Amino acid sequence: MLKTFAVVVCAIGACSFGAFADGVVCNSEGYYGAIDTLGQAEGIEVVGDIAYVADGSEGLKIFDVSDPSAMVLLGSLDTGLAHDVLYKNDLFAGKIAYIADGFSGLVVIDVNDPSAPTQIGSYATLGQAMGLSYHGGFGDGPYLTIAAGGEGVIVLDVSVPSSPVFKDSHTTAGFANDVTTDVVDGMDYLYVAAAGAGVEMYRLLFGFAITPRMPTDTPSFAQSIEVVGDIAYVADWSSGLQIINLNADRNDPVIVGSFNTSGLAVDVQVSGGTAYVADEEGGVQVIDVRVPASPVGLGVIGVPDLALGLDIVGQDLFVAASTFGVLAMDMGELDGLVSSSLLDLYAWGDGNIYFPEHTVVVGDIAYVSRSGLHLFDVSSGSPVLVSSFGLGTDTGGVYVNGGAAYLADGAGFQIIDVRNPMNLVLLGSHGTPGTAHDIWVDGNFGDGIFAYVANGETGLHIFDVSDSSSPQFVGQTAIAPGTNVKRVEIADTGFGKVAYIIDGNDFVIVSVADQTQPLPFGAYSTGRGTQNVLVDGDIAYIASSSSFDTGRLDIVDISQPLNPSLISSFDTNGLHQFSNAYYELNKTGSMLFITDPVSGITMYDVADPTAPKFTGMYNKESGMMSLTIENNTGYLRTGDGLFQLLDMSECAPCPADLTGDGVLDFFDIAAFLSAFGNNDPIADFTGDGAFDFFDIAAFLSAFGAGCP
Repeated sequence: MLKTFAVVVCAIGACSFGAFADGVVCNSEGYYGAIDTLGQAEGIEVVGDIAYVADGSEGLKIFDVSDPSAMVLLGSLDTGLAHDVLYKNDLFAGKIAYIADGFSGLVVIDVNDPSAPTQIGSYATLGQAMGLSYHGGFGDGPYLTIAAGGEGVIVLDVSVPSSPVFKDSHTTAGFANDVTTDVVDGMDYLYVAAAGAGVEMYRLLFGFAITPRMPTDTPSFAQSIEVVGDIAYVADWSSGLQIINLNADRNDPVIVGSFNTSGLAVDVQVSGGTAYVADEEGGVQVIDVRVPASPVGLGVIGVPDLALGLDIVGQDLFVAASTFGVLAMDMGELDGLVSSSLLDLYAWGDGNIYFPEHTVVVGDIAYVSRSGLHLFDVSSGSPVLVSSFGLGTDTGGVYVNGGAAYLADGAGFQIIDVRNPMNLVLLGSHGTPGTAHDIWVDGNFGDGIFAYVANGETGLHIFDVSDSSSPQFVGQTAIAPGTNVKRVEIADTGFGKVAYIIDGNDFVIVSVADQTQPLPFGAYSTGRGTQNVLVDGDIAYIASSSSFDTGRLDIVDISQPLNPSLISSFDTNGLHQFSNAYYELNKTGSMLFITDPVSGITMYDVADPTAPKFTGMYNKESGMMSLTIENNTGYLRTGDGLFQLLDMSECAPCPADLTGDGVLDFFDIAAFLSAFGNNDPIADFTGDGAFDFFDIAAFLSAFGAGCP
């Protein structure tokens, strides 16, 4: 019966591939996870379950990546300034890692015990050792070639890894960044990514004697090269990917195709007709190169920091991501990893440059603060501008309560009747002596309605707005040198009503049980430019940036308001090295979303606040300024005047996807047959404890429906 069942399934057309869900969160599932290397991860090589990482100033790092979602540090060795790493299993010495270590030259490390790597040899270079290549050759050999920056290329005999022996060298016309070798008709060839000189090609007589061949100039500065067959793929800095036909006889190489990436191309790997380019701030560019003369961009895989190096092992892609560390992802989920226009529901923009502060969604109306207050009808999923108020004014936070919108406008705040979205009416306003950045409204008519205004250099101001036509000032926090209150949020706690504010570099908890006398409870200092805070119960998520460091997210326990304490922290990215970076924070369930203009939306699972886990990112749009999430829809504002709706949903259940790869195919059928034959509970589709025709019918129905 089972064989007949399989034939019937395919006969009804159910052997075709299903569709991938297209929500931002769903599409992040291709990211396995990440690990902070503590240095600046530049190069990576993965062999089996072990990743060897050239970690800049931190030297060599060795990780167990058998479970890419939970990578584990095994060992490390400080070398100097590690740029590249190459692993070889030597016949006599065993497992060896060669490190291109900048001005320290070549460092040779015994990694037979990955928990205790030991330096066993070295070779001093005059230039900076940047890249490495290993090949066999005739005679003694094997040989290691070093791309040694201004010194050119150096060929060493590493038959005894602990004692490299010089064989030959050649000064390249450009700075030697990377090197690779191949064999054509029994002859060794050497290819050098030589910065401004493009690609230099050499023949290696006897495996080591360098004989120049014809170079190929590239438009920019060649950083890295990979040769597959007769085609060379070059990461060419500002000119993206350059594709060179080397020709079978290695004569007259010529550029036959190119693809201009959005960032700075520094590394390239090719797998199965697809080129993956480490593009620094441009993430990983994915390019179809099956037709070398006509490469086609497939999209971009977002990386939270500079993408500097790559390695591919089977379906897994590993990225050396500078100060972020190592990022692992599943190329089998490429549809989800690559930014896709399917994520965009609808967009609205007027082409003007805005610096949006806040969006509130109430029912079918989105209230957007950006140089005035704009109301959009989002009931159909397509934002339709309904009305605007106060165009041209500097606006900050907006809060909607009881048919009124409260808008911080720099000089104070305005109260606007929004009960008829087509006819906005000013109810009242009040000026403030500082700069009104943000506003929060709390209370009721019985006890009074109060507006709390984050008023920059004059602190937190509190107003009684029970009579919206005549707001009354009632109290403010004390002013101290350096006061700069930018954000405010009100909450009822076991310690009474409190205000959570950002004041300069500090996150401050203020008692506002008596609005006329707000009193500070406790504070937590990031020691940096604190940008935003999100409070969820007894935990505060605090985003900060610095002119001298990366962005950072601190997770702080605020269950004791007098003594907030750090739970954990992590770098958010390495691109925001300026103190006025803007961050927006959202949280749904255990998922924390960090939005900033450079990296886009970065996602972390904070179910365990002591160990937040990177889960993915979305950076299709440039200049993402702010994000508000309501009911699986993201309301995104960008710096170029775009108001956009994003599908933020997780992957919908797909019960027939028994292999868990997001598609329905023969392998799911085979998995069901096996489970059914073994009375495995996963085949009990009716849930009645029996394995019979009704389970087969239920599976057929689910399979035929496809993945959402």
